[in-house]
Amino acid sequence: MQSNSNLKDAIPYILYFLGSSSEVDRIYIFKNHFAEDRELLFSYKFEWCAEGVAPQIDSEFLQNAPWSIYPSIQARLSGNEVINELVKDTDNKDFYESMSEQGILSYLFVPIFSGDFFWGFIGFDNCKSEDLFTNEQASALHAFASTLGNTILVRRQQKRLLKSQKHYQFLVNNINDVVFKYDLKGNLHFLHST
Repeated sequence: MQSNSNLKDAIPYILYFLGSSSEVDRIYIFKNHFAEDRELLFSYKFEWCAEGVAPQIDSEFLQNAPWSIYPSIQARLSGNEVINELVKDTDNKDFYESMSEQGILSYLFVPIFSGDFFWGFIGFDNCKSEDLFTNEQASALHAFASTLGNTILVRRQQKRLLKSQKHYQFLVNNINDVVFKYDLKGNLHFLHST
């Protein structure tokens, strides 16, 4: 996963591999982001579907959805909890309707963390049966999500470092002389440049 130069290009292949090597009907990744008013939202970003299963990637209601409509799911996922349940057992009417509309009977949600940040989650749907995932499967997929989250974190840090290096290089190349002085406490003070 880390050797691929573009994670966005790699994720569809990863989902294809996971889907084609299992009996799951649909796999997808939701990414968290903030609205202008700083409300936490989530949006459907990637998807793999088994043959005969309707894709949901273009469903408008799966874009910019506020977590506030599913507070217990957000709390569980942001607490790094894996959710492995039957749709019919949910007590959230909005969630039940959304899942039923997509033909989902059972699901596994696995949180993705980038460092300490709840980045999003990966979902696995069963649309033809109410089979739940085994504890071993859930643990393995949780480990995979952790690896994915770490990869996202490394990519983000690499981008920040590159940006910082470019900024530093720009400063060095565009300043002839810079004068600093230290005060008695050892603090560095910028005086001027020429």
